[in-house]
Amino acid sequence: MSSRRPRGDRSSRLLRPQEARAIPCVTMACRPPSSPIPGKLPLEDPRWNELSGPWPELSETLPGRVRELAKQPEFELSKSSTWAHLHDLIYHQHSCYESTYAAVPHLVEIGLELPPDRSADLWISLGFIAATHRVFGEPIPEGLAPAFHAALSIGEVQCLDALLSEPWNRDESSYLALAALALSGHRMGFLITTNIMLGEGELEGVCPSCKEYFVILFRDDGIATYVLESTDPPVHSDETQPRRLSALQCTGSPRETPWRRVAEHLASDDLREQVPEEFLAEWQRELDAGLQQCRMGLANADDRCVACVAGGLLAVRGEVDSSSRLLRLSGGVRCPGCRLHCNLLDAIMPVWPHFRRKTF
Repeated sequence: MSSRRPRGDRSSRLLRPQEARAIPCVTMACRPPSSPIPGKLPLEDPRWNELSGPWPELSETLPGRVRELAKQPEFELSKSSTWAHLHDLIYHQHSCYESTYAAVPHLVEIGLELPPDRSADLWISLGFIAATHRVFGEPIPEGLAPAFHAALSIGEVQCLDALLSEPWNRDESSYLALAALALSGHRMGFLITTNIMLGEGELEGVCPSCKEYFVILFRDDGIATYVLESTDPPVHSDETQPRRLSALQCTGSPRETPWRRVAEHLASDDLREQVPEEFLAEWQRELDAGLQQCRMGLANADDRCVACVAGGLLAVRGEVDSSSRLLRLSGGVRCPGCRLHCNLLDAIMPVWPHFRRKTF
């Protein structure tokens, strides 16, 4: 099954002002030029010749593309754009190379020069890189690692800033929320590589008891499951799916973290103005867990609580259907074979390679 974000024909385009949701947001002005990320590989450095890439002689192409983008910074993935060509070099066929890690700090510095509505696609693309580089990428050369990780940390802050300060449509809000998770380094960021948020999104799972593989089908009104060999997915969501099999246990202690801004939104009266009362009544426990975890940051946080954080992010944006999809990840699922109820994330962990690592 396809698990990649649609790229060429983007259904997620910026809303015109008259189409934007009436969500309180602060429009950010262009940022002043930022301080260079220390330790990045200069574009004129001959060591680019030694870095791996999707094809030979990359050094003659990639640094030049970065310079072109810096002169005319636009992160729109149209077929003929500089960013589209550059994106194919650093994330060719969903893989990451040594040249990817060298290029990312330069891209982040370019993105910092732009307002959120013009840099969002960069932060989403970096979210894909953050989510996949340890699983489908080459090892990061020791000399490139500090600047690369520093760039991802900056991207995390900017991604949250973009999501919370601009009006977006449903798809854009979803991808920015999942990109922020990936850029934080938490393994739940793998969700950006799935189609969970698209139409009837699917995740594959395996029953911890009978070991049978099955499909978990996510709909706006609930979850349905069916065995892999089935040719007839269920028409209706399973209303008996258990939401909570065990208590949510947030970990850590309150500290300064980019996610405290999300906690402030979740604790404010604005949230009640953006979502229906029945949504709050149904999901208040999960939203409270997300709020608490945001105050403590996502480092080493429980997967189920981070699912609540992601759902809370989308609730803040007024996207209640998308929020519900992610909040359901903190609950249970029923195996369509042996009918065992288990935590949903326990069912998908053995299947997804991203879950074999605690962090990205």
